[in-house]
Amino acid sequence: MIGSGLILLAVFLVARVAVKSRSLPVGILAASMGVFYAVRAVGVGLGLDDPYPDFLFQGTELNGPLIRLGLLLLVFVLSFLVTYRKSGPIARPLAWALPLPPRRILLGPLLIATVFFSGLATLIALNQIVRYGGSSQAIYAAKAGRTSGEGILRIPATLALVLSCSTLYAAGRLAGGKLAAGTIRLIAGASAIVAALAASVWGSRQFTVLAAGYLLGSRAITAFRQGKRGWLVGSTILFSAVIGFGFWLRLYRDDVLGGRTAISEAQGQQFRRVTLSMNGSTLDSSLLAVRDWPSRNGWLGSDLFTNGLWGAVPAQLRPEGLLVDSAGAQFHRFYEPLAKSGWPIGAPVEWFISFGWAGVIIGGLLSGLIYRSMTLALRRSPSPELATVSALILTIVVFPLGVSASSANRFVIHALPLFLLLLPLQALSRSLEEARASAIKRTPRSLRGHRGSLPTGRPAPAGRRRGIAEVRRVAQPVDRSGSARRMGGARRSAREVTAAVVSSPPPSSTIDHKAAAAAAGSGIRPRGNRSRRRELLRASQRSQPLRSRRQQSWESR
Repeated sequence: MIGSGLILLAVFLVARVAVKSRSLPVGILAASMGVFYAVRAVGVGLGLDDPYPDFLFQGTELNGPLIRLGLLLLVFVLSFLVTYRKSGPIARPLAWALPLPPRRILLGPLLIATVFFSGLATLIALNQIVRYGGSSQAIYAAKAGRTSGEGILRIPATLALVLSCSTLYAAGRLAGGKLAAGTIRLIAGASAIVAALAASVWGSRQFTVLAAGYLLGSRAITAFRQGKRGWLVGSTILFSAVIGFGFWLRLYRDDVLGGRTAISEAQGQQFRRVTLSMNGSTLDSSLLAVRDWPSRNGWLGSDLFTNGLWGAVPAQLRPEGLLVDSAGAQFHRFYEPLAKSGWPIGAPVEWFISFGWAGVIIGGLLSGLIYRSMTLALRRSPSPELATVSALILTIVVFPLGVSASSANRFVIHALPLFLLLLPLQALSRSLEEARASAIKRTPRSLRGHRGSLPTGRPAPAGRRRGIAEVRRVAQPVDRSGSARRMGGARRSAREVTAAVVSSPPPSSTIDHKAAAAAAGSGIRPRGNRSRRRELLRASQRSQPLRSRRQQSWESR
């Protein structure tokens, strides 16, 4: 149980920083560490299950490997926190290289890109189904045969999922009315379903689960980032829904592929089935690594990371005979040389089996820098929906559990296309905004400001426009502290205020509150009819922004 406690402590430290800094990437990192390490660590420590695969752990005493793994994760987390907190000057320029839009993207270009990539992903998926004679055969070719699914053909499905989820939630903020927002949401929802079906042809669950998680938990994500109440309950519900959906997709894929799998062999062991379906075997593989390195296997050096860098290079440019595979697949072949699948071990353990404890520290420092850059890029983005989905892609797909040997390859496949797509979308949105501003500038001023408006932007009732604007200009709120009397401030009677309202020219659409306050003087207190005075004061207070009223109240003290 000591090892399980160390793992829980590492997860707690990351979660604490995520809550304090309101960082979505760090929060996802804490949740990923909890799923991949902590859940099975507690289950194994309590005797609910044994490590998988069973034949490799026969006669193994688990306390030693668990404690060693807990110390490894704790060192990685402490190194992570050092650069996450102190690397601001370095992380800011690095944030520009991440696919989180630094400029605003309008709803029109976003919707056009969504429809285009959804259609393209559908055509590619249909071609795969026809080519292999059915959806089951296409999934088998993508996952088991490894003859398809590697390359640029799966990119449109990924982009379609990202864009459709972003458009679906950006419609309420950017659309002009309820009818337009409803229509755009309908189109974006249909595109999301089509893109999810197209992505399933490649046998990939992570993007479908990611899209479903964002659609179900966008409110919880927003509440967490803004520090509102209820984010913990919403996140718990979202977490349970994502686990259930991912478990169902894993069962479906294993049924399509057939054969013996870890899930099919775990009949009757529900804890093992659920945890392994969410890649919970990361803990089991990591226990093997800390047990056998370096006593049985020597340090791998840069082999894993060099192989990952070659994976980011097109196949035509690689040296002949070079085998490019994931770190998990290479680790699996240490125990089963003929294996084609991989055993996930996570970024901290990849650094450990490559460079030892020094590698764990280096990996933690690099991961903290990258996550700091993601946090800064997410906070500055004026397109929160698209930036949030992009951050999910980066933290769950490209940099899961930190910077790993496969991060370069995943960045080229998943993040670089999104980064290149954002460039024309931002340029087109900027051109549209400039054209709109130019058209407004060419419009005669008499047509632009012919109606009065409240500070909120909503038109005032016709009978109140002139009165409210002039009361706001002339009759400022009462200074009840008496400072105006002490400072010799001028007073104006109710008759003077009424005469100014009646005889003044029509107001402009925008009013300078500071200039009006300076002209009227501080601490105006109208005299005369009490009800008339109260009515004027209420009208003036309703017409002023909340921040202005608070500032005047503070100054009056």
